[in-house]
Amino acid sequence: MSMNPHIRDVVVEHMLARVGESWMPKMHQVQSAYERTADSRAPSQRPRSSFGSTPTEYDIATGRPVSRDVLPDPTRRRAYHNTEHLARVWITLREWNVADARAAVFTTFHDWVYYARPAYQGQNEQESAEAMLQAIRVGEAVSAHDVGTIAWGILATAHHDAHQNGLPIAIQHWLDADMASMADPAPDYQASSRALLEESGGGPEWRERRGAFLQKLLSRPSVFYTSRAQASLEDRARSNAERELRALSGDFDASPSQDPAAT
Repeated sequence: MSMNPHIRDVVVEHMLARVGESWMPKMHQVQSAYERTADSRAPSQRPRSSFGSTPTEYDIATGRPVSRDVLPDPTRRRAYHNTEHLARVWITLREWNVADARAAVFTTFHDWVYYARPAYQGQNEQESAEAMLQAIRVGEAVSAHDVGTIAWGILATAHHDAHQNGLPIAIQHWLDADMASMADPAPDYQASSRALLEESGGGPEWRERRGAFLQKLLSRPSVFYTSRAQASLEDRARSNAERELRALSGDFDASPSQDPAAT
């Protein structure tokens, strides 16, 4: 379900206020970072991420700087990993009563750098963690230990594999909130899947990667990591993933009214 832009902005502002304004990015910086385009260039050729300087300042074809009012093709801008996604993650963490300062920092930066290309998996998360480390001032809202936990959590979003020994419960909550849309009602899940498809550009490669991701989720003991998420989200997430996987495998016709990612 699409979120009212005003509500989205209010939620994100609340999230930023959770850790104060002394070092966190302002609303316009967050919006700029989360409006960056997809980029088909090799990682070594694209602009390096840095706090306060985002790839939306570059033409995606030439790599040259462009004015902020000259935006690239809007169809190549983020369709899912945007500020609405941030707002939804934060709302979920608040509902679970785990929306502390660490969670606010994680939510803000976990997709700070995002390019929907296979070559960028892992590098997106690495550069997002680096952006967080550049922005943060240890001791104001979070401790040095917290910074390490937040960076660990951001890196963990690369594969969403929390079924490993020693992963802090805070990170498990963050990963579950990041994946909560897997348990959305059918129309909302379909909308999210279409947004992911739009970001990636689609095609056989996307279907293969998406199918492999869903198979990995379904092969785990549970999609979610915390008992709270398992109790409230697990069944519907599995149902959604199974249905989408059948569609991607071509087990039934996926007409325009029944998108391959529909549930």
